Amino acid sequence: LSTFILVPLTAGENRLGAFGFSSVAPYEPGPAEMEFLERVAAEFAVAVEGFLARQAAVRERDRMRTLFDITNALVSKLAPDELFSAIGAQLSKLIRHDYSMLTVSNPESGRLDLYALHSTGLALIDVLKGPFDPSGMPAAEVLATGKPVVARAADIDRYPAPMFAKFVALGLRSICSIPLKAPNRTIGTLALCRITDDTWSGDDVAFLVQVANQIAIAVENSLA
Repeated sequence: LSTFILVPLTAGENRLGAFGFSSVAPYEPGPAEMEFLERVAAEFAVAVEGFLARQAAVRERDRMRTLFDITNALVSKLAPDELFSAIGAQLSKLIRHDYSMLTVSNPESGRLDLYALHSTGLALIDVLKGPFDPSGMPAAEVLATGKPVVARAADIDRYPAPMFAKFVALGLRSICSIPLKAPNRTIGTLALCRITDDTWSGDDVAFLVQVANQIAIAVENSLA
């Protein structure tokens, strides 16, 4: 290519990207041609913005439907195994992950009881058989702060627990851990793991906080 022209792809105040034109022959566009290309890009930007808005609306609708389905599962008096399986199945539809688990504080042992929700074949559950001590794990940070935590394999120095090193050795690349909040305390965590470097978006974390709030209500009622 001898000539490549870029004009901004802008809709209102939203910068969506750039619109490119190329030529195999040397070419110098005049002011009128550049003005025309910018008008074309502006029209295209409106269409792109509309498409992105529709995608966002569909994604939000699907997430609200999933939250509704999870809430239904929580109030349907399912046995724990059925309940956790239903939650895992719904989560796997909307937020891509390879493993998910629920932990609940056990006042008798002082540790966390773990329940598997979803797995694509990772052997993490074999590492976590029985109650486990969250010290040096992302779960400990979540329980201490009551806030979501996103941890990556590169954070191995930040989380010195041997169990975290085992996770990384098994292929874990990142984990998003969300607190299960009861009115007066944090009773456990909801954790989703990935074996890819995909970013956990703010929308993903916010949705998981909504899911965790519903789960916490059911767990707190069960403990009561």
